[in-house]
Amino acid sequence: TVNELRRQRKLMEKLSMEDHLTGLPNRRAFFDCAERQVEFSKRKSEAMALLYLDLNDFKGVNDTLGHDVGDELLKSVGKRLSTVCRKSDLIARMGGDEFVYVLPSTGKKGSREAETRIHQAFEDPFSVKGRSLKLTASVGIAVFPDDGKTIRELLIVADEKMYENKEKLSRESKRVTIT
Repeated sequence: TVNELRRQRKLMEKLSMEDHLTGLPNRRAFFDCAERQVEFSKRKSEAMALLYLDLNDFKGVNDTLGHDVGDELLKSVGKRLSTVCRKSDLIARMGGDEFVYVLPSTGKKGSREAETRIHQAFEDPFSVKGRSLKLTASVGIAVFPDDGKTIRELLIVADEKMYENKEKLSRESKRVTIT
């Protein structure tokens, strides 16, 4: 029937914009929403922050405990990250163990506060398949318009800053703790 075709089309559209594992918006949905947010910020002459987040030593989880545990951990991370977002924010999974967080109407100070909330969200261990996993995340921040005028420029800057922070953390040897 026509109604069934409409329902299936809506479902397919939803699935094409949603990360199958975490239920968060996927890379495609992120670019769709984030590019509109940049245009809105340009029109309003407002700052906008983009945080790029990568889980530290996630490969170690997959290598030692298996991909099924890694997948469950990613689901838990997605849920926990969702709790630190405002309704106006966008959190999306870019793929692998990388997430992005877009904060409309937010400058450097607000982005630092969001980074603090993210790190606080990782203070408690994640409980996955009977194991307690304590992990950390590296975060890089880019603010529109200072660090870039397009979403791609902001992503490049935030990604570079995230890797700088990851290097610092690596030297301090912060790793996943499994109990």
